[in-house]
Amino acid sequence: MAIYDFRSDTVTLPTPEMMAAVAAARLGDSARGDDPTVAELERLGAALTGKDDALFVPSGTMANLAAVIGHDCRGGEVIVEAGAHIYNSEGGGLSVVAGAVARPVAGRHGVMDPADVAAAIRAGGDAALAQTRLICLENTHTPPAARSCRSTTWRRSARSPRAPGCRSTSTARGYSTPRPISASR
Repeated sequence: MAIYDFRSDTVTLPTPEMMAAVAAARLGDSARGDDPTVAELERLGAALTGKDDALFVPSGTMANLAAVIGHDCRGGEVIVEAGAHIYNSEGGGLSVVAGAVARPVAGRHGVMDPADVAAAIRAGGDAALAQTRLICLENTHTPPAARSCRSTTWRRSARSPRAPGCRSTSTARGYSTPRPISASR
């Protein structure tokens, strides 16, 4: 039986088949839009999530930063689960690069309760406090016993959630859902 380690995209080593696929991949300049492999991955990502477009980024950390920056959180607060990768394992990029402040909320098995999140939201009114600009849901993140958040729980909540997409395909597969919530609208 094969053992898979999904703790991080940095501990997963490529198999010989993966290395052969990399060596055989057609290459181009993705910045100019002529890398056929990247274009194919982006088309697949858009199709899997039901979105018009997708953006390939080489790491989950970069995907998380792109999502936070894309939601214009500079100077604001991002609510995260206390064990979230974006809060504990990404070198402070949330603050340093995106200019946002993390507000951790304790969850159960890595999943925040919507009522706890609602209580943590800072809607403004006090100039001394950063206003909540984003609720970040990380699916299948860090131990102990992290679990996927069911999107229906969050669709019922008052705020529109965004979940980093680095593991959304695995989450969708686990729930047999063709369209997981994702970092893009």
